[in-house]
Amino acid sequence: MKNYLETVTEDIGRYLRKYSRTEALAWINVVRYYGIILPIILVAIVVMVINSSPFPPKVAYLAVGQTGSSYVGMAKRFHDIFARDGIDLVLVDTEGLGEGLQKLNDDTSAVNASFYTAGSVDATNYPNLVSLGAIQFAPIWIFYRGDEVKTNDPFEYFTDKRFAVGLKGTVTNRLFNQLYQLNQKAAGKTPDFIELTHQEAAEQLIAGKLDAMFYVDNFQSPTVQRLLSDKNIKIMSFNLAEAYARKLPFIESLRIPMGSIDIESVSPPADVRIIASTTNLLIEKSMHPAIQWAFIKAAREINGDRALFFSNQGFFPRQMDVAFPLSPVAKRFYNQGMPQVFDYVPLWLGSIIDNVWVLVLGLIAIVYPLLKAIAGFRTYPSKKAMYDLFYDLRDIDERAIGAQTRDELEALEQKLKYYDALNVSTWLSPTEVRFYFTLKTQINNIRKDIRAKLDMLA
Repeated sequence: MKNYLETVTEDIGRYLRKYSRTEALAWINVVRYYGIILPIILVAIVVMVINSSPFPPKVAYLAVGQTGSSYVGMAKRFHDIFARDGIDLVLVDTEGLGEGLQKLNDDTSAVNASFYTAGSVDATNYPNLVSLGAIQFAPIWIFYRGDEVKTNDPFEYFTDKRFAVGLKGTVTNRLFNQLYQLNQKAAGKTPDFIELTHQEAAEQLIAGKLDAMFYVDNFQSPTVQRLLSDKNIKIMSFNLAEAYARKLPFIESLRIPMGSIDIESVSPPADVRIIASTTNLLIEKSMHPAIQWAFIKAAREINGDRALFFSNQGFFPRQMDVAFPLSPVAKRFYNQGMPQVFDYVPLWLGSIIDNVWVLVLGLIAIVYPLLKAIAGFRTYPSKKAMYDLFYDLRDIDERAIGAQTRDELEALEQKLKYYDALNVSTWLSPTEVRFYFTLKTQINNIRKDIRAKLDMLA
């Protein structure tokens, strides 16, 4: 007894043997009739598919910050999550997020994503970049040695001290300059601040070669953790943290609770107020939607598996910085959430489905008219040929009625032979076969009339 697969295979073979020639003739006839129009339509469809880029790229490039920063560790987590989705996220080392942003904005660079600290650049200089939202806080620290410092303006206090403020062009250095310039008394001074990498500054501060260092990085940063664990290093409390937050739209006020760093030794010994910016993901406007969803998905997973020091579980990603516009994909995420399709299929397939779901719904809504249109397109050439034959046949019939000589009638009879042969050779779709018999009957009827008239003339 045949199994189901063998039965289906035989049925398909039987269908192909019976109808393949018919279909081939149908489409050959369509090509003959429509001529150059079909290639133009096919080229337009191919161009449209290519431009829509339905399949996501397999490689993306993310710029990361300096060695020892939290951004390196976070980038590695992005890399691992991307790998699960079959995407190779190449991590590009930079001297800081400022250089990463420059690479992202450079058309000749492969980098198409970078971390960005809100407030560190003028967004109007980067019109081709969009944001996927904030993914974590970027605390602004002032670590110092010596006795406890209580002041409303730490920037003025450390003006004449050995104060490291980050390398020129880095996020740390740029944010320092913005905050420093807020103090009009200190703005007119020209202190000789020290520009060092984060690691060098931390080393010198721990060794006692610096009095203080300004540093922008997350609580999880290895460098921050090293400084927090040193009993000789203190954290500057920003007494005017709320004022900074009101003055600068990208600044948030955060609190380090008493004993939250080390509960056993009660470190810090009292609540500390600090200020923070946010770390955001910037991308090229042209980035494929699937890669954008991959970044958002990874950011959500990183912030959803545990609470961070300054934020609750699941707090990020979110829209906080308004300097850069959100990409359309990010807007959709913050308004509607992650598409559920990603819970059931791989990212690349989910992206394709997500991009074409509107088209699919539209096709479902018009599938019946579309099928009718395709059927009409396929059979129209044969119908048109039949209509032309009937029209010519009517002309022969009218001329036969008015003919007065045998020569006229015999010439018309010869034409009938031609149209009879043409009727046989013209391809017809199975639904239009009735035209063949109708035309054949009418040809015979006209032939009989001509014969009768010839007999009368004889």
